[in-house]
Amino acid sequence: MRESVRDTYSWRAIHLSWASQCHRIELAVEHEGTLGSDGVQWFFVDWQGELEIAVRGDIPRYWTSQRNAAHVPCVLQKNLFPGLIVPPGYPEMLFITTRRAMPHLRTLFGSYRYSLPQQTVGIEIDAIYRALLPARTIRRAALIWHANWLDRVADGIKAPLLRPRQCGDLLLASADLDLVAWRRPLARYSRKVLSRSDLPTRDATPIGMVAARLAHTHVVRLWGPGSQDNLRLEAMLLRGLARIT
Repeated sequence: MRESVRDTYSWRAIHLSWASQCHRIELAVEHEGTLGSDGVQWFFVDWQGELEIAVRGDIPRYWTSQRNAAHVPCVLQKNLFPGLIVPPGYPEMLFITTRRAMPHLRTLFGSYRYSLPQQTVGIEIDAIYRALLPARTIRRAALIWHANWLDRVADGIKAPLLRPRQCGDLLLASADLDLVAWRRPLARYSRKVLSRSDLPTRDATPIGMVAARLAHTHVVRLWGPGSQDNLRLEAMLLRGLARIT
């Protein structure tokens, strides 16, 4: 997995604070306008209350005015992944999913709305899982594991229990996501992880855990950092997808 390590260190990131959900979306849209127009591979994620914005290769000149020194993206820390190995192609997957998110966020920013419909978010989750886990049985088990993981996280949040909104039936349109090129490297990654570690449950396959992290990161990107309620709503979407997958 040496190529995975090299790939991780080819990305540099900064952190930006935001004052409101509107400001958060504005920062993402502004960076897309600057970085996207230069043809730069970039992504953004939410990290501990700030936006982490990462680029591949040379640091943009205008970043030198930022108070934060550029660093390896926190979202690529090896301890976040099974086997303590960053999955091959994971930064590129963050780039691809960021690119998918931006039309939705531009629409929100232009309309002064700050929340996407559940249906839109469900389509995005479904696209990630279908791209990484084409086998229906394995995909369904991974979706349920992801939902259970979110429930455990939500249960650990010390906040008043909010009543989850009803998810309803998901009628999904086709939304292909081109991650096929990473299936074979991820299969090798999975075998390597399984050879060196014990996973906590039968359903928590390495690729399923990667899909869960990528999908959850994307949901937060679309909805913004949320509450216990958001975690439970995401879990309900996942179980809805598991029923119809």
